[in-house]
Amino acid sequence: SCVESIFNQSYRDKEIIIIDNASCDQTQFMLKEKFPAIIYCHNQHNRGAAFARNQGIARSRGKYVWFLDSDSLAENKYCLSAMVEILEHNADIGSIGGELCQTASWGELFLVKYLTKGGYSIARYIKSEEAILKDCDYCATCNLFMRRDDIIRLGGFDPTYFYLAEDADIGYRIKGMGKRNVCDQRTAVFHDVALDTRRSLFLRLRNQMRFIIKNFSLLSIIMLPFSTVCFIFSSQVIRRLKIKDPSVFKYMPSKEMKREVIALFIVKLVICSIGALLWNIIFLPQTLRVRLTKRNYIADAAKFSCS
Repeated sequence: SCVESIFNQSYRDKEIIIIDNASCDQTQFMLKEKFPAIIYCHNQHNRGAAFARNQGIARSRGKYVWFLDSDSLAENKYCLSAMVEILEHNADIGSIGGELCQTASWGELFLVKYLTKGGYSIARYIKSEEAILKDCDYCATCNLFMRRDDIIRLGGFDPTYFYLAEDADIGYRIKGMGKRNVCDQRTAVFHDVALDTRRSLFLRLRNQMRFIIKNFSLLSIIMLPFSTVCFIFSSQVIRRLKIKDPSVFKYMPSKEMKREVIALFIVKLVICSIGALLWNIIFLPQTLRVRLTKRNYIADAAKFSCS
């Protein structure tokens, strides 16, 4: 459905590149049979979403790149046209996107991504009609559109993240170039987050901490344990649990909102936070090295062949 929604876009001058991270469920045969016009790359091993996007950038030839996840659906057929037009007329905008998500209790919500002062990612909800070139700290990679020259200048996505927080990292670096990140109702896609598959809470927290160490001030790094506790027990997290927000609920041990499930989730949150902090202490020299040097991750990804 994601690929079909791209083909259905009114904007025709495009190439579609799919990076398959070692799927073993006949995906490659379905794609090649149903969409012979795509550029297809199948990795023998799962190299992570960040690395895969760099592979796609290396193979792209267009002026712009549009990143979509397989669980995204561009229902608005004018979405891509609007993205091109907005970036053509706004040199100060570095990236544009927009994410619609279905919650269990509040229905469809428009998500806007921000960063706390400590560097943690939070999502705020607004009405779709309010989302007109709405400034945000970053656009989620489920729907991220930007100039190819800009992503190449940034060196691509940091593959150490594997997945999770790599979009916040790119958005932060775009703002470092003096450009804006915006979301807009005209360019939003529906993000169908599957709650049947549990996400790694440890990886989420590990990457968020690494992002802070890599990009934020020395004070933010020193305050990391305190800011982590504040984030875990923030009203933002509690509110998102109450409305069964998929972007938080996917880390829950169960889809049921029972008292014991919530208690188990809090215990898991604390344990994963401690584990993530220890991981970042162990790999602190490596993160600081990345902070002080510039890497061309796109060139690194281009060296790997795929079928």
